[in-house]
Amino acid sequence: MGINNFKREEELFFSSLSYLTIGIIGIFMLVADIKDSKYLEFHAKRSVIYWTFSIPLWIIFSIISHYIYIKTTNLPSINIIFYYVWKIIFVGFGFFMIIYAFYLSYLAYTGKKKNLYLYEKILKKFGVKL
Repeated sequence: MGINNFKREEELFFSSLSYLTIGIIGIFMLVADIKDSKYLEFHAKRSVIYWTFSIPLWIIFSIISHYIYIKTTNLPSINIIFYYVWKIIFVGFGFFMIIYAFYLSYLAYTGKKKNLYLYEKILKKFGVKL
């Protein structure tokens, strides 16, 4: 294995790891100011963007569904329905976030780039350059 091959394997590994560590590795790579690897910088930014948006969305959906559940506690028949709705949203959205992070990690490790169109569109409206 040559030096270039090793460097490429290192880039693939760290870019995929950035999605699996809730963006922490991505933050470290961006703070380290990695300019020689555009691929690594791309995935570091995308992992930070992904987790910066996904975790607050998960919390917001969980709070809203839990609020609906709390407001229906005096109605026994509806209470059970909203309890399961809250559990499905809480667990389901969290599960989806993790599965999608594994998917992004897989794409990063195989050398593919995946844009997060909705998140990037929101950031561009606020003037953030990616």
